[in-house]
Amino acid sequence: MNVSELARQLAIPRSTVAQWFRKEKTRTLPSRQHLEKVSSYLDGLEGSPDEAPVAGEDAAANTKLRRHRPDPFRQAHQPAAQERAEKIKLLLILLESELRWFKDGSPEVRDTFRKRLDQYDVGYIASLLTMMGNEASFQRWLALTTNRFRFFGKGKK
Repeated sequence: MNVSELARQLAIPRSTVAQWFRKEKTRTLPSRQHLEKVSSYLDGLEGSPDEAPVAGEDAAANTKLRRHRPDPFRQAHQPAAQERAEKIKLLLILLESELRWFKDGSPEVRDTFRKRLDQYDVGYIASLLTMMGNEASFQRWLALTTNRFRFFGKGKK
């Protein structure tokens, strides 16, 4: 999905959506109204369960199998990969907006943030996002990490 298609899906002018993806110095963040449209759009997208990797101990085996699949498999999944990458971009825009509120807030609101979120899971997601930026780094991380997402399993409420 490109910027024009996203703008059409969100019913927001293309020039407005394009500003969200510019380099940091010239980027404009979405308004609250636009963030709500993005959130509604994301809620309407469905992921395909058969494309999701198996969690836990089988993840390494799944990764090994995916590496050995023929090129047509990878090419056939490019549209899904592009759509999912765009979805992650939108989620990161929403995440940054919410995190900015905590950043600009008081120590008390940041303490609430820390109490409500499992920092282990936050670290896992941050690490995964960073490692996805380079395939060699990602493969090393995948082979060496013992971390697994715990779905905020510490029971924080």
